[in-house]
Amino acid sequence: MDTELRKQAAILGAFTADAASLGYHWLYDSSRIHELAAGTPEFHTPNPDDYDGVSGYFAHGHKSSGDLTHYGVHLWTAIDSLHAHSGKWNSFDYQARFCRTFDRGGSFSGYIDTATSGTLDNYFQSNKELMDKSLLQVEDVSVADLGYMRTFITKYGLIYQGKALIKAIDTLFSSFTDDTAVVEKAKKVAKYYDKHRTLHTGADDNQIPAFSKVPAVVVAELGESKLIPAVDDAVRITNNNDEAVTYAVYAARVLEKVLLGTRINDALRTSLSESPDYNGLHHNIERALESETLKPAQLAETFGATCSVPSAIPLSVAIMNQCPDYTEAIRINIMAGGDSAGRAIFLGSILGAAEGIGGNHGIPLNWISKLTELDAICEAVDLL
Repeated sequence: MDTELRKQAAILGAFTADAASLGYHWLYDSSRIHELAAGTPEFHTPNPDDYDGVSGYFAHGHKSSGDLTHYGVHLWTAIDSLHAHSGKWNSFDYQARFCRTFDRGGSFSGYIDTATSGTLDNYFQSNKELMDKSLLQVEDVSVADLGYMRTFITKYGLIYQGKALIKAIDTLFSSFTDDTAVVEKAKKVAKYYDKHRTLHTGADDNQIPAFSKVPAVVVAELGESKLIPAVDDAVRITNNNDEAVTYAVYAARVLEKVLLGTRINDALRTSLSESPDYNGLHHNIERALESETLKPAQLAETFGATCSVPSAIPLSVAIMNQCPDYTEAIRINIMAGGDSAGRAIFLGSILGAAEGIGGNHGIPLNWISKLTELDAICEAVDLL
């Protein structure tokens, strides 16, 4: 399988695993899942009754089998950004699209996790403070014009950056005033605002949404020296937390190596040697590499099934190190319970890149066919 096919399989594998995990997402009782699923937990229709009397949180009552979770939409937003920039990663564009997608009035409808809500709060608060400073760069401007600058530069900043933002502001202000001085002042405010924007507005949160957009970054910057800095920036857009970044960078290195043809087991080990030992990362991953069980309940007990990266990444490593079969690995992951959908993006992208689409160990074609947005996802993957 060549590298381009591996890229496509990595993204399709991530989407498919995410959707497959929806039905039992955040159900923490492995025995309950085992009882209900009878060995085939994938693409289960979300049902609040499944969560009665056991540990868990029912978050997806508005969704149907085959839908993506919010993690999958994180990745979808990143893929949209790639398409808008000819397949190259643009962190500012992803940040803007993320906020447009998940903010009130955006295209996403569903559960908002703490990393996403915290990111939206931080982004709009930091932009308000930056706009206050930007408006101080001009004098002798009416209150009404200052209001227009605040409103439209902020809104257009969610769509444009750099020269495109300045051009858009020039065109807009020229359309409703003949006063060229006001137009030039609006452009001056926009230039200051654009120059001083920051990417790192993510929540101080160490949970697994940190990785959701990473497959898109790795696909875009594969083999490039700026891959790891791009991953760092992308993670901090939603999770401005050193632990989240450290684990996500480790996971990105694994995916990079597998996309270039390295076996999963070797990629898991060599990526660890290239990663800093932050907050016990080496110990946690080494434990996962030494694990000899694929029993879901034992995996959950050993590594924890929570959303935090020190739990989610090692549990995923323990599964894929022993089980390179896509179907079996995703089923084990779902059966382990907890934040199965969060782990699914990592597992699905790696296993998809390694095993491809179809065949004995790849992404099952009948699973792919169950994706609600199948046509759009296949088109997006094909454009890669």
